[in-house]
Amino acid sequence: MILQFGNYTLDEGLLELRFGGELVEAEPQVFRLITYLVRNRDRVVSKDELIAEIWDQRVVSDAALNSRINLARKAIGDSGRAQALIKTFPRRGYRFVAVATESTNGAGLERPSFEPQEKPSIAVLPFTDVSAEIEQQYFSHGITEDIITALSRIRHFFVIARNTTFSTEFQSTEPREVAQQLDVRYLLKGSVRKSDNRVRMTVQLIDVESGRHLWADKYDRQIGDIFAVQDEITHMVVGVIGPEVDRAERDRALLTPPENMDAWDNLCRGRWYLYKFEGASIAKAQEYITEAIRLDPTFSQAHSTLAEAKFVCFFTGLTNTPLEDLQEGFDAARKAVLLDDKDPVAYAVLGVIYLMRREHASAAEALQQAIAINPSSANAHHWYGLVHAFDGRPDEAISEQDLATRLSPYDPRLWAFMTVRAYASLNAEQFENALEWALKAIRQPNAPRNPYIVQIIALSYLESVDQMRVATNALLQHFPDSTTSNIQASIPFKRPEDVALWMRDLRGAGLP
Repeated sequence: MILQFGNYTLDEGLLELRFGGELVEAEPQVFRLITYLVRNRDRVVSKDELIAEIWDQRVVSDAALNSRINLARKAIGDSGRAQALIKTFPRRGYRFVAVATESTNGAGLERPSFEPQEKPSIAVLPFTDVSAEIEQQYFSHGITEDIITALSRIRHFFVIARNTTFSTEFQSTEPREVAQQLDVRYLLKGSVRKSDNRVRMTVQLIDVESGRHLWADKYDRQIGDIFAVQDEITHMVVGVIGPEVDRAERDRALLTPPENMDAWDNLCRGRWYLYKFEGASIAKAQEYITEAIRLDPTFSQAHSTLAEAKFVCFFTGLTNTPLEDLQEGFDAARKAVLLDDKDPVAYAVLGVIYLMRREHASAAEALQQAIAINPSSANAHHWYGLVHAFDGRPDEAISEQDLATRLSPYDPRLWAFMTVRAYASLNAEQFENALEWALKAIRQPNAPRNPYIVQIIALSYLESVDQMRVATNALLQHFPDSTTSNIQASIPFKRPEDVALWMRDLRGAGLP
């Protein structure tokens, strides 16, 4: 029997677990545990049942069982914190909660729509341990393995398996030569120094073809709980790598002749236009994204990016047909989730569109799912903060924006991160702070009308009538089609009275 879930294939006959074709190392007991949970995914499996099946009724401690569950989660890209695949039900047992399919020969299984070499491919080299004590190497290897596992959860990456990059064959080879042998576009390398109660780590992301260092950073932390430090560093590194590789892929797509562009190239070029946040550019973006879907109708990320483009048009007022765009975005997001129910991008954009539809509970649920699948997604955290802002929870909204900004400090949507902080400050009645964040967002080169709106509202509360008029004129100068009615559609407060207050202030400012 062959079992398939997400990018993983579990072959009971060959006793093999593979991710995207690459063999995943899993000891036999862990393999049996994963297999049993997947086969019985329609119910919660008790601890006693697992012990009976996996340990043949031998006496097993809770610690031993928990250890094997953790190894099973790690093998399939899950964790005790996320529990996106194997969920713990306290005092009841465990259940495999992801969608899986079965086949006797693999013929009917869903496969990823791209061959590995068509995705942005990356290899993480074992981080060099430069600590004084050689036995500390376990920490640098643990960091490397965690980063590989976390990157493997980003569905549009092809990540070389740990067993290959840790092979002694590559230990003394130059990075560029390693990349050529593994046929990858990007290399991640770094070093770890653990001394006394501190750990210092440097990381570099390299574009192999150009030799450019796309990104580099240093981390200096108190050890404290060593595993918490390891998780924090992994979380931050992976969060930054995704946007940096996306940016490099967009630049690469612009250099590809149109006649040679495949679905991935069209998607990347579409994103390049989308993140200009201008009406004409977003229209151009949708042309490329639609072409990507035509070339590969099963490409989940193309559908989710089309949904994002429709959302941006609706939310920023860059459309003459807002309700139609919102419905088309909703349809595209649902299609993306149906095509790949482990794609965090699909869940994230579905969540923010639920918010625009005033379905707040569904919005929060979808965004929580996106974060569970990829805790390092800056966009999911940003949109989850937007839900909090419109639900009247300013502290949670600001916390999510802080995290989004740390994960993606050079994001083309920085104006949006800043605007949500301004929304939250208004909710907290910190009007000067709201004005400050609105002005920071306006100064971003690609800012749409949203921060101008917050600026007007903040000035209204501060009773700065003259400045409020100036701000209104600036809004209408840059976005002449703005009216109270089309702005109201993009303010999905949970409480109708909050919307009414904003509309009163905008009308009082002279907005038509």
